Amino acid sequence: EQGLRGSQHQVADLQNAGETGQVLSMLNMDMIGYSGDADLDCLLETNPPYADLLDVYADAAARYTTLRIVTSLNAFGSDHVPFLNAGMPALLTIENDWDSYPDYHRGTDVAANVDLQMGFQTLRMNVAALAGLMGLDEPAVFADGFEP
Repeated sequence: EQGLRGSQHQVADLQNAGETGQVLSMLNMDMIGYSGDADLDCLLETNPPYADLLDVYADAAARYTTLRIVTSLNAFGSDHVPFLNAGMPALLTIENDWDSYPDYHRGTDVAANVDLQMGFQTLRMNVAALAGLMGLDEPAVFADGFEP
């Protein structure tokens, strides 16, 4: 990872095109497939103006997953921050134990170290939350055998 160059560039493009107001919500999924222990705990992070996003995602987690949710209103260090700094709603979903991952930002961060259940549960929460934010019927998202 080379800093937040990609997200900073995308924000600049949106600003230059006058399209920042069209961003309903930016979702940053970082390290969603790691768990440092058996506790599938997901950190949801944004800044105070967008605290309502914490409720949307926590509600989706409670409804559709077994995740334990931890929240923070002190966004830092990941690709959601440039969006927040530019006044766009943004939220980070990340494994709460991210800072204990021994392969963090190393060449040893490979698929063999992925916790499939953590990734699955986080994706499930994110899909349900995004569907709700778009006004879709959340239960329909998990039809055909994907119900909780």
